[in-house]
Amino acid sequence: RNIVIQKIRDAQRESLFGDYIDRENEMITGLIQRVDKYNVYVNLDKIEGASKLLLSILNDVLDMSAIENGKLKIGKEPFHLETALTPAVELYETLCAKKGIAYTVKYEGEVPELLLGDALRLNQILNNLLSNAFKFTKAGGTVNLTIRPVERVKGTVYIQFEVQDTGCGMS
Repeated sequence: RNIVIQKIRDAQRESLFGDYIDRENEMITGLIQRVDKYNVYVNLDKIEGASKLLLSILNDVLDMSAIENGKLKIGKEPFHLETALTPAVELYETLCAKKGIAYTVKYEGEVPELLLGDALRLNQILNNLLSNAFKFTKAGGTVNLTIRPVERVKGTVYIQFEVQDTGCGMS
């Protein structure tokens, strides 16, 4: 009789252990699925940002034609600086990390969040500067973007965007 009771207890323990393992396995599987979905969304955001930059390059080509014909117009619309810069900042963050380049974006001083200007042209210029910095900087080097106010005149703030890198430079 003691042997039968012991076997019943052993079976109950095995059953509880099996249930415990099943629950843990389900939880881990769920977490892995959530992580994979998160990575997909993060990568989709980066793809969207890269697509916007590609569109910006196409706009550059079109703008060259407008410049040659004297018809380029600079916009003067309100925009959020950080939102406008996010696609370029994230793209070069990813590219630099893959190439082994240290990449920083630094805001110095009181940079207003809301600006009036041409966000598309600003992105075109910064993308060009960051692209050159990335292209000519070797692994182990650095690319830095610094954004700072340089002058305030009658309610207008002039912002400086500075790209520094350890690439071979211009001669």
